[in-house]
Amino acid sequence: MTRRVLLLLFLLLPLLGCERAADVQAQALAPVPITADDECAVCGMSIHHHPGPKGQLFLAGSQQPAKFCSTVDLFVYALQPEYQERIAQAYVHDMSATDWQRPDDAAFIPANEAWFVVGHDQRGAMGPTLASFRDTGTAQAFIDQHGGRMLPYSAVTLEVLQELSQGGHGDHPGPGAHHHH
Repeated sequence: MTRRVLLLLFLLLPLLGCERAADVQAQALAPVPITADDECAVCGMSIHHHPGPKGQLFLAGSQQPAKFCSTVDLFVYALQPEYQERIAQAYVHDMSATDWQRPDDAAFIPANEAWFVVGHDQRGAMGPTLASFRDTGTAQAFIDQHGGRMLPYSAVTLEVLQELSQGGHGDHPGPGAHHHH
């Protein structure tokens, strides 16, 4: 009797395994190095030479990530309706573990676990950017030094990005910025 039960279990295991395949695939989508040849999937700029946290994002079913010159461009991409439902895994730099001017590939962390600081005084590839951190403590230390406020991944919306593009430090106001004379 028990042998038959075991046999049934073995026959069922592959079926049960299908549920898990998605998790395994997510494990396999590890962050990849950003090289001198990589261009930002949003703006087409070379990624390598710019300061500030970068991002990369795998869509479901793809083995190669889209790469981004900044966390802002990562979100611009991730928040597009046609991509939003298809994100398998996204990564950003943990800026507590790497240099702002030259973020290290070893410092990538899952974007959905990161904390983002908006409205600080550090520049990214395209001007104002979202500083990303693994934990709230290091994010808060950054805020103490550079200003801004902390948001979890889920709170970064198009409105936040819009505010960033307008709330830079006056270098180049984004679209829709109001000038008071």
